[in-house]
Amino acid sequence: MKKKFICVFLALAVIMSIAAVSFAAEVEAAATTESSYSYFFGIDYPMTGSAVASVARAAEGGMSPWVKPSISTVKTVYWLKPSAASINTLATDLVYKTGTAKSYFTYKTGFGGATQTYQLVGGAAVASYEPYTARGTWSPD
Repeated sequence: MKKKFICVFLALAVIMSIAAVSFAAEVEAAATTESSYSYFFGIDYPMTGSAVASVARAAEGGMSPWVKPSISTVKTVYWLKPSAASINTLATDLVYKTGTAKSYFTYKTGFGGATQTYQLVGGAAVASYEPYTARGTWSPD
């Protein structure tokens, strides 16, 4: 009876650990240069097709938002969204990145004004079952 209970308990533990989805929160660091900020996105199996949003940041009117990855384990798609909007709301065009060069966003009509707050959103450009990690710096203006 004890062996059966232990087997059932272990099986449930394995199932629960597989079913659990863990989203790594953004590691908030101090501003790196002027108004750029660090980000970290980590998505574990099985939700690798998901996107993750950063902490909201105010645009200051420069209107030249950018992202500069330092690490990305897979091709990544980035966009900015208004902080109060759903993750699917695009305030900018999509930027696809495979390397570490800085890339600039273009605000869509009606977005990009000073004092508006935005979040960087990112995720794997192609959904797979591999864990996903990206980190770097970004700026909303």
